[in-house]
Amino acid sequence: MEADWDEVSAFPREWQMRLPWGAAEPRIGRRRPSRAALIEELLVKVARTAFPPPGIHALPTPVSVLAFDTNQELLWTGNEYGRVTSFYGAELQKYSSFRAHVSSEGPVRHLLFNDKGVISVASKSVHLSLRRGLAQWNITYGSGYQCWKGQADRRFGVSGRHENMTDLRCMSYTSKGTSEIIVAGLQNSMFTIDVDKGQITREIPTEQGYTIMKLSRYICAATNTGSVDMLDPHTFRVVKMWKAHAAAINDMDAQNNFLVTCGFSPRQQQAFMLDPLANVFDLKTMMPLPPIPFHAGAAYVRMHPRMSTTGIVASQNGQLQVVDLMNPNTVNLRQAIVSSYLTHLELAPSGEALALADADCSIQLWGSPSKLHFAEFSNPMEFADVASAPTPLDWAPESYV
Repeated sequence: MEADWDEVSAFPREWQMRLPWGAAEPRIGRRRPSRAALIEELLVKVARTAFPPPGIHALPTPVSVLAFDTNQELLWTGNEYGRVTSFYGAELQKYSSFRAHVSSEGPVRHLLFNDKGVISVASKSVHLSLRRGLAQWNITYGSGYQCWKGQADRRFGVSGRHENMTDLRCMSYTSKGTSEIIVAGLQNSMFTIDVDKGQITREIPTEQGYTIMKLSRYICAATNTGSVDMLDPHTFRVVKMWKAHAAAINDMDAQNNFLVTCGFSPRQQQAFMLDPLANVFDLKTMMPLPPIPFHAGAAYVRMHPRMSTTGIVASQNGQLQVVDLMNPNTVNLRQAIVSSYLTHLELAPSGEALALADADCSIQLWGSPSKLHFAEFSNPMEFADVASAPTPLDWAPESYV
């Protein structure tokens, strides 16, 4: 049995490579958690909450998008009616909820975070709000252009319109960091947006329709035909195209130099089924690596942010498999209790929390109860002011004398 601690060195090998020149290596014998210990702490269910319905008398709807905040201890969700909701801490207490997109645009597709707030994408609009829900700007489908302080739709703060925003699906930060995003979808155009100004800076024609985007060494963009395009984050030109699956890609993740995908392939009677393999691609050598076997059907995947070669693959029936990309035969299995099927899987930037969403409109949070954190470096949370208690009054008869 593997020990809970490795008595080899204070830091992993990849951390030692980043030590300043001339710095002394930490003393041999100091203990650090092993890979197995970190995984065991992660795969423990901590909380479960029901996803709130879109209205007072409305029926609950499943989560359309799930994401951890990179700056604060918040778990963000979107629903099918354009509403964005956040939950705070290990107990998943409701923090904020606001309408980011009109309900006619359908579900919220993608979420990104920066110091200013949360960026969300629906089929025909891109929206930035503060984490408390105050709208900063909104770019939507339409002709003409209206400024932030004009007589635009003040409810959503329309700052721009573009007639080619017809079916947006995904977005990613570019080489300019969190100050610029690129937005794409099942349409013939991609757009770069200045996040600080809320303006479209460039329209880029494309022959492919993109459904998922992940930023690593390149912008990895999944198409609706089962391939992945590696886009240069500066010029947005296709550097490499990789045919990952025969049909569509259901989920993928990119971390460091590795890209892992889960997708569908056609079966008998023209049906599509999840592949029993999660395909792996090396972004450094631009070559595919041995795939990860997953007989239950690989539906979702997330790479661990602290362990560069470790990933978590999940099936729709709730089976979780922790794998090492360099040794796919070494696995760690867990089973999530779901009465229907999983719809989303998300791993926190800290690597200490795992979130699952299912078709029964519930959210599960997994992690270590004693040291569960979402963001690697969290900023202080902003809460509503507590109303001061009223001054007590003495109602005794003698008090009126």
